[in-house]
Amino acid sequence: LRQVYDRFGKEGLEGRGVHTGFSGFDDVFSHFGDIFSDIFGGMGGGPFGFNQRRRKAHDLQMDTHISFEDAARGLKKDIEITRPVPCADCKGRGYPADAPPSTCPECRGRGKVLYQQGFFTLSNTCTSCRGAGKVVTTSCDTCKGKGMTPARETVAVDIPAGVATGNKLVLRAKGEGGGEGVDPGDLFVRIFVAEHDLLKRDGAELYAEIPVSMVDVALGSEQKLSVLDDSIRVKIPEGTQPDAIFTYRGKGFPRLQETGRGDLHVRIRVVIPRKLSRKQKKLLKEFAQAKG
Repeated sequence: LRQVYDRFGKEGLEGRGVHTGFSGFDDVFSHFGDIFSDIFGGMGGGPFGFNQRRRKAHDLQMDTHISFEDAARGLKKDIEITRPVPCADCKGRGYPADAPPSTCPECRGRGKVLYQQGFFTLSNTCTSCRGAGKVVTTSCDTCKGKGMTPARETVAVDIPAGVATGNKLVLRAKGEGGGEGVDPGDLFVRIFVAEHDLLKRDGAELYAEIPVSMVDVALGSEQKLSVLDDSIRVKIPEGTQPDAIFTYRGKGFPRLQETGRGDLHVRIRVVIPRKLSRKQKKLLKEFAQAKG
């Protein structure tokens, strides 16, 4: 039996018809939390009690989409939300004022059911009233006993410059509505920023690519690049090599919750023509001969 216990524990012994005497032992300790909550939970504020924190209703989350440019500028945006608020007819109670709930017959209003297990008297949440101590006999017709009804509302969201996809803004007390003794929840607005056709972003750094001809990089040229609300003149020196990168300090994206902006990095992409005319070919051959 010792070998069986070392390998399989008490379950192995019980499988062989040996009773360890500890059946239900884990269940005893699993209810200690209920006992302590009964002891300490009943102590409210006062010189000898514990101050209980106010309960808070559920937080809500919604998504909003903005353009690349709006993320750089920042904007104030009105969004429509639908959130549960306390029922106006029953004041969030879930039952009419003239039909109050009655005392739960199962727990006699305590919200807990006591039962004996060995030397211990344990308590568990009453399943009939779910710990409320009272049961509703007549539900509110408007909210069907839920105590909450949906309400549509327009809220203003102040989106700061420099936000990125995944950033969240918090609107206090705009989540699930609270009631008596319950604070309203918060609303979390998750931001999604649209991609830009030419600009790529990494934090506050911006990256752009300019297609130029081989003549432009050989002789030098100047290209115009529109970046958000600004216009950048990219001067390409004579003899610039393919994939060269020019950096413009402070011309990138605004830094979120910081001062200043990131940098703009412009990459030169040399475009090789797929077809050449006879005259172009002749000129290139003359160029090759002149270069030796």
